Amino acid sequence: MSEGVDVRGYFYWTLTDNFEWNSGTKIRFGLYAVEPTDPSKTRRPRLAVKTFRSIVDAGAIPAELLQRHLPHAD
Repeated sequence: MSEGVDVRGYFYWTLTDNFEWNSGTKIRFGLYAVEPTDPSKTRRPRLAVKTFRSIVDAGAIPAELLQRHLPHAD
């Protein structure tokens, strides 16, 4: 954005772990973990939920988050 890129939003890939045709349920990349063998499919929030929430609440990437992950950011 600082270089003129028009960023209007960010969409997290998936809310929960799911079934992928080529990998089944082996790959876990949802904001919420789901154990495929659990009959009730209980959802457990991952650490990324807190981070994503802070971005949503701020409407931007908070400075603290930038500093932690991009030390060269001003």
